[in-house]
Amino acid sequence: MFAESSQDGFLKVDQLRMWMTPVFEEVPVVRLEFENRSTKPPVSHWQFHAERGALSFMLARTRSDGRYESSPMSLSALHFPTGGRRFRPGIEDFVQFLVQECGFDAEKGWRHSLEDGRELGRRFQVRTIARDYPAEVAEVLRQNGWVVTPPSGFDDWEATAALREF
Repeated sequence: MFAESSQDGFLKVDQLRMWMTPVFEEVPVVRLEFENRSTKPPVSHWQFHAERGALSFMLARTRSDGRYESSPMSLSALHFPTGGRRFRPGIEDFVQFLVQECGFDAEKGWRHSLEDGRELGRRFQVRTIARDYPAEVAEVLRQNGWVVTPPSGFDDWEATAALREF
């Protein structure tokens, strides 16, 4: 799941897979996949397997606000997370989707725990962006009144391929 980055010895996510599977079969209903080395499908993507009716069955059996809904929820009523304004989805987003959108049961204090994990994960993403695109970050900091000076011998090459890929 993690691979060592070529710069600074940081770990980076190489692949990530999250899915929702009903208890009565092993085929997922929906999955989120991230494949850092993907060349065919988009690097980060959702895949839905809801045509079998398993998702409708699951949604009919979940709870919302501690009581059964009067009618089953439809797929069109679900809001699948895409990671907030600037980030790809994390496991916390997927778990919150299951609880908040699908009506799955949750332990007391679940939201606070997820928010703590989400904040930590996004701080790592911010650091990675700053490491990979230092010239861009420095320019934004300068525009906001910071004094930023590059180290001697700084090469302003940046990995633009990651910014352009599908």
